[in-house]
Amino acid sequence: MKSKLLKFKRGIMNKNTLILIFDIILMFLILFFFPIDDLQIKEGLSILVFISILWLTEALPLPISSLFVPVLAVLFGILDVKEAFKSFAHPIIFLFLGGFALASALRKYELDKLIAYKIVGLSKGDFRVASFLIMLTTAFLSMWISNTSATAIMLPLAIGLLGYANNNKIDNNIEFYTSKQSEEVSPRDATTHRCNENIYAFLLLGIAYSASVGGIGTIIGSPPNAITASFLSMGFFDWFKVGFPIVLILLPIIYAVLFLYFKPQFERKISVKYDFKIKNSKALLVGGVFLFVILMWMLSGKLSALFGVEKYFDSIVAVIGIILLFSLRLINWEDLNNSTDWGVLLLFGGALSLSYILSTTGASEYIANIVINALKGVPTFAYIFGLVLFSIMITNIMSNTGVASVLVPILIATASQLNIRPEILALPVGIAVSCAFMLPVATPPNALVFGSGYIKEKDMIKAGFILSLISAVIVTLMFGI
Repeated sequence: MKSKLLKFKRGIMNKNTLILIFDIILMFLILFFFPIDDLQIKEGLSILVFISILWLTEALPLPISSLFVPVLAVLFGILDVKEAFKSFAHPIIFLFLGGFALASALRKYELDKLIAYKIVGLSKGDFRVASFLIMLTTAFLSMWISNTSATAIMLPLAIGLLGYANNNKIDNNIEFYTSKQSEEVSPRDATTHRCNENIYAFLLLGIAYSASVGGIGTIIGSPPNAITASFLSMGFFDWFKVGFPIVLILLPIIYAVLFLYFKPQFERKISVKYDFKIKNSKALLVGGVFLFVILMWMLSGKLSALFGVEKYFDSIVAVIGIILLFSLRLINWEDLNNSTDWGVLLLFGGALSLSYILSTTGASEYIANIVINALKGVPTFAYIFGLVLFSIMITNIMSNTGVASVLVPILIATASQLNIRPEILALPVGIAVSCAFMLPVATPPNALVFGSGYIKEKDMIKAGFILSLISAVIVTLMFGI
């Protein structure tokens, strides 16, 4: 077994090494032999192709690939060292860092679980209501913490609900039991419920998809949101006005499609008894800071005008939130360090740096002109739908952050050449990359629920494909009309 594992790892290493070698050769071929006279454009294109291949194949970890961007910009003479690295201190990075800090505090004092258990307790024994509330809660949590964490919180809760007939306990905090006059459940009934794969697939896939869609709701909900918003100079509330309605539209559609596809049968009434309480008075302070920061983000437009701050006031609010959490001794550095995905912050810096390079060299304008010439006569609506569907499909096998980092700056330049608002093209793609529903490897939530062993891959592919098409239509309608 160990020898097979070693061979597998060596195979991956060999494959990634070959990709890296091919990528380097291709970069220099573009640099020296691409048939245009402008050297700066060739430099920009060569860096774009090199980084895009690394991001899309993940031959190297995405954050490490991002570090190539400033290095190549300096070595090619496009930027000086200070300019090349300034994107790694972009305000959007501190906004996301504030999101990590809030998520760390919520998790430390288990406020995220408290929210989950309280909401599920509102089901009043109806499984259909309980399952929708679980999906709704997952989406809500994913707006503020990572979709992976939201799924990890809700998964055992859902499995406990599905296995209620055996009086299973979840995290020693919540117990599901039948309300049918305390009668014992026969082994046959219990087996029937345990083996009803449709029920499990319906609810567990609902959790995974809700986590992905919920992340669309806020600028800190998913890395592609922050990348897209930074390119479009959107603040927290600007994104919320766009993203949150999409969550409200897609969430019931996910529920309905999965319900119609799997047709789960769950006749017993359930009661939900939870014994989950706030164990630390500091949790109330965390809740206060959380609500304060959200309120400041919602009012950031008026507050920025009041203080004379033209752009990125949301990042100031995020840093204030971090300072409050530390000043009130609610979290420490270890808490923040453990909950922060530093790789994501590096990836932001690389994506923003690449966009600056493409703009500076004229490469983005060059690509935009090619795209425009290729799409002459194609209606804008059809063009947006094609972009959205392509983004959804490719994100099933590639990093959604990498896809957004590559496509969004090019689309902004294309929109500029077409004399249309950049958000018409860039926003649909920035949102669509969070709608990867088809494969277990597409997103961490998909992988988590698939790893539970209750879901067949063919069911995920079929249901995910249906939802992908519907999502593509909805996102296109939101921006293409």
